[in-house]
Amino acid sequence: MARSSICTTPAALFAVLCLCAIPASAQSGKAQGGKGSGMDTLLPQKAKTGDELVKVRLTMPTIGVTSGSQQYIGITFEIEPGWHIYWKNPGDSGAAPSWNIEGTAGTPTAGAPGIQLGEPLWPAPHRYESPGDILDYVYEGTVTIIVPFTVSGGPAGARISANWLVCKDVCLPGTGESSIRFFRPSGLNPMTPSEEAPLFHSFHSRIPIPADQANIDFRTSFADGRLHITVPGATQLIFFPHASVDMVAPTDAFHEGKADGDTLSIAYSEEAQNAEAITGVLEIHRADGTEAFVEVSVPGPAATGAAPPEESE
Repeated sequence: MARSSICTTPAALFAVLCLCAIPASAQSGKAQGGKGSGMDTLLPQKAKTGDELVKVRLTMPTIGVTSGSQQYIGITFEIEPGWHIYWKNPGDSGAAPSWNIEGTAGTPTAGAPGIQLGEPLWPAPHRYESPGDILDYVYEGTVTIIVPFTVSGGPAGARISANWLVCKDVCLPGTGESSIRFFRPSGLNPMTPSEEAPLFHSFHSRIPIPADQANIDFRTSFADGRLHITVPGATQLIFFPHASVDMVAPTDAFHEGKADGDTLSIAYSEEAQNAEAITGVLEIHRADGTEAFVEVSVPGPAATGAAPPEESE
């Protein structure tokens, strides 16, 4: 079943669910015990809300914090089976989650403590294909988005207020809040791994590595309106384009954004002729079962001075 069209824009964050009662089926004849006939009534199940389908919580890979040094906090979304939320570029439909994180004071009279947040580190998503060649980039199950941060002023903890769109056959808006305390254990190294450390490591492995740090032999170019990527030895390549306010995007990522073998060739919109760079995340699979995720940034025509292709008369 195709997903409802209410999911096609971030502004459409409202859904109407119709609950249909299943008619009871009458059964003729004597019921057990010889007490005449009976009728079973099946009541409709109450549909879950977007708040109930997704839960958000703050997590940390260490047991404590130290002032002034960069550390990491995780925004962990736990998603109802069969449903999904979206990557920072949602794809053809949906909307990325958003949030606000702030420090919490140790006492009601304490001043507002300081937390300086870095750019979120989004794990690579998964392709979600729907009828009509609709392609979205999503998370299912559990996902942790990792955010670098530093603290100053001795905050006692942090709290988050988050919003999301969760989809299956329909899309529902959801909100949630969570908080976490920053411990400063006496006699223990605050950088000691916490119980949440394995969760962090599992998603950290899907955080894309900058191309200059990847130590992977791959070749990229943008020519004649197409992005070309070759990774010798790869058995499969998947490309997740970054969102662009200038409408620089693949014209057919559904068919061209994934390929078996070591080469991808993806046609881009005309707007790409004015782009300084073509960017995204490349997922690489190899014959030995290993995979890698790399940030890709290829100079666009505006950066190389390449002239746009001439229009045919």
